[in-house]
Amino acid sequence: MTSEWIGGSAVLREWLIDQGLGVASIEGGFAIDDGEVRLDVTSDGDRFVVRKTWRNEDRGIAMSSPLWADVERYLTISYANAARMRVGLRPLRPIAKPAVGPGAVADGFALSGDLDRGFTLTGPFPGGARQIHFASDIDAAKFSRYVRLDADEIRERLLRADADLLA
Repeated sequence: MTSEWIGGSAVLREWLIDQGLGVASIEGGFAIDDGEVRLDVTSDGDRFVVRKTWRNEDRGIAMSSPLWADVERYLTISYANAARMRVGLRPLRPIAKPAVGPGAVADGFALSGDLDRGFTLTGPFPGGARQIHFASDIDAAKFSRYVRLDADEIRERLLRADADLLA
């Protein structure tokens, strides 16, 4: 399992830096730091893993997937509003959570799990079936709406004033 740098593509790295984020190499991967939240991106051999630290408190695995493209989408979505605000655009509209049950995923996708064990997203992914793990049902629901777009397309679309994306 490889990527161009386990920091992914040079395009992603430069985009993260352009958003004012700290990007640094760590053992086995890289870290993204906005001053309050740090995301460590590594590989365990079978999956790419994103771990979250908030105010120096380890929050565990935020997301994991066997495909680098999924991680790149997740990181792009995670910093979408920072990119929009940097160019004077309003934040994306949030996904509304249903009153009962986990976050509402896009048609064709299924979400299983709970807050203690995390959530597994399954569905009609481009490139074939796989399972993607998320700590948050809202992150999983959001991801299900963007999985058909590659990260470059997400980055391009989120900078339009009429962006049809949801946060």
